[in-house]
Amino acid sequence: MSYNFPNERRRVERRIAPSAAYAGPERRLAERRATEVKLVRKPEPMHRGVLWSAVLMVLVVADSVFLEGAYRHIVVSWFSDTAAAVRNWSEHVWDWGH
Repeated sequence: MSYNFPNERRRVERRIAPSAAYAGPERRLAERRATEVKLVRKPEPMHRGVLWSAVLMVLVVADSVFLEGAYRHIVVSWFSDTAAAVRNWSEHVWDWGH
């Protein structure tokens, strides 16, 4: 029994998909740049010393603006009291008071 189509495939099925025209160097380069894997180094985190100095600076500014230097006064008085205690101890050890 014969079919409506001949033995070979139909012309539409036989036809090969036309290949795209030459894209040109510019388009090919743009396509390659868009699809290539980028070798990007991960951004390094900020140095801890820089971060701590920024935090300390913010605290000092906030203390001087809002608290009128209360914490700065506490820290400076602690250092001066420690220096006075060391001086008194040194005086006592060397007996420089006489």
